[in-house]
Amino acid sequence: MHEHDHSYRHLFARPQLIEELIREFVPEPWVQGLDFSTLERVNATFISHHLKRSEGDMIWKLRRRDGAPVFLFIEFQSRTERFMAIRLMGYGAALYQDLIAQRELNSDGQLPVVVHLVVYNGGGRWRAPLELSELIAPVEPTAAAPRLRYWVIDEGAYTPEDLEQREGLLALLLWAKSQGARALRQARLRLLEYLADDLALRRAVLAWLYAEIGLDPESIPEILNLEEFSDMWEQTFRRWEHELKEEGEKKGETKLLLRQLERKFGPVDPRTRARIRRAGPDRLLEWADRILTAERLEQVFEA
Repeated sequence: MHEHDHSYRHLFARPQLIEELIREFVPEPWVQGLDFSTLERVNATFISHHLKRSEGDMIWKLRRRDGAPVFLFIEFQSRTERFMAIRLMGYGAALYQDLIAQRELNSDGQLPVVVHLVVYNGGGRWRAPLELSELIAPVEPTAAAPRLRYWVIDEGAYTPEDLEQREGLLALLLWAKSQGARALRQARLRLLEYLADDLALRRAVLAWLYAEIGLDPESIPEILNLEEFSDMWEQTFRRWEHELKEEGEKKGETKLLLRQLERKFGPVDPRTRARIRRAGPDRLLEWADRILTAERLEQVFEA
């Protein structure tokens, strides 16, 4: 599972975060008719293996205020996929087949609504078509193309100012994440207010942070009081800031070594550049010392 999927699996396993996701980031009229108190997680084992559904993706069920069921299929993505609508069509068909087999139909015998959502945190903006018919070659009017529309919640499309004005824990986390390590650290006191009475959510938020920065969420204690949460949040950032500092220093040393090599020996080939970027600080220092006496590029890297 991709790290992005892993972190979001923890965070969106909580009904509160699902409700905030829909209320705050899906500006559609039908959202107002949902009864979020009825949210329940759906076991998606019915989806066939050949569809390759990610473990990080989720299906939630809730009801409209008139009692009709609605299913939310949430897909987590770290990169754009042009044929996402095709994949979602397969998931939707598998879900509908299961609902038919279980006789879980509306009172009028029709199938319930399935809403497809993609939560995306990739580097660029989401570029794939949001409508299935856009992927299909034009047809005659009497042979209409199948239709399926999904919604994308593209984290990078929201400005920090926009996120800061929104309410809720999810908006706070996305705002702090967009601002970097310092903002996440500053958000600690506001987080304590949101998490004061919810141990499971407290652990889910910390697990999200751990997975985002490459730590193991399984190392978090099952029982986590507010003081422990605050301490672990602070310790995590001290470690993260130290790693960022070391990473910045290594990038500077790498850049300096490459500049020195090019000045003495000319352009450096891609393979050598990759070797330099993989090296640790001690090895970089050793190679920098060898530049002074080496007559050929190869001599710098000789054992």
